[in-house]
Amino acid sequence: MQSLTAKRLESHVDSFLQYLSIERNASQFTIRSYRIDLDKFFRFLQEGSLFTVGRKSIRAFLAHLGELGFKPATINRKLACLRSFFKFLCAREIIQVNPAETLFFLKQPQRLPAVLSFEAIMAAMELADDGSFAGLRDKVILDMFYSTGIRLRELVQLNIDDIDLYGGLVKVLGKGSKQRILPLGRNLMKGLKRYLQQRKDLLLMSSQKEP
Repeated sequence: MQSLTAKRLESHVDSFLQYLSIERNASQFTIRSYRIDLDKFFRFLQEGSLFTVGRKSIRAFLAHLGELGFKPATINRKLACLRSFFKFLCAREIIQVNPAETLFFLKQPQRLPAVLSFEAIMAAMELADDGSFAGLRDKVILDMFYSTGIRLRELVQLNIDDIDLYGGLVKVLGKGSKQRILPLGRNLMKGLKRYLQQRKDLLLMSSQKEP
């Protein structure tokens, strides 16, 4: 098999990056990141030619990155870069097989959502001036987050018909279009009643002002 010199190898990288820029409309950030990733990979291979690249050499490279302390997300990005590069070379019949195609991405640890402390929530609620309509609205929203555990997306999608003040419940549409029923605390119900009444009064006043 004919081995590729560093000069020929660089010409394939340039062609690949040009393809990303022109045909795939990739951003300059992506192109710059891919160039750095490919440069690191081929430096790791030292004298290995492109034709001798296989699953073992790519695995060794990824393991090397792990030993250096790179996070799974970063390693996965570099693997994605190699997959795309070798796929490009296969499409142009420069190589016959994509050695990175069957390698699995690393499992990334799930991040726990940041949670406000009780003191921070109470401080925010104290700052909300419920003497005004906007302040009352903000206080009800904060209380809704705190006492029900509702998600932001669920709160935004709420309609008045979803709130049952008589039963003290609120119906929300969660992930995967799954419906959830959340209980409303006593203080939250009081705030909601005040808010809905003031909202009704403001809408009535607005309609009366219209000619």
